[in-house]
Amino acid sequence: MVQLAELSPTLFERYDKDIGELFTRLGAVSDDISTRDIDLGIVEERHVRLDLAEIVDSMRRGQEPRRDV
Repeated sequence: MVQLAELSPTLFERYDKDIGELFTRLGAVSDDISTRDIDLGIVEERHVRLDLAEIVDSMRRGQEPRRDV
């Protein structure tokens, strides 16, 4: 068993740096994922709006709306 006092201070400095870098990278990845989720949500909403616009347009022209299967 190793006593805490026996460990080198530089070891702790390295761990501190590595942990800091890990959290920095984790934050960047998390931001990227969130941005992607928002972008996908916007794209999905646009598709729904276009589908709705097509349905309304078809109804105005007295046609049956097209149905995707």
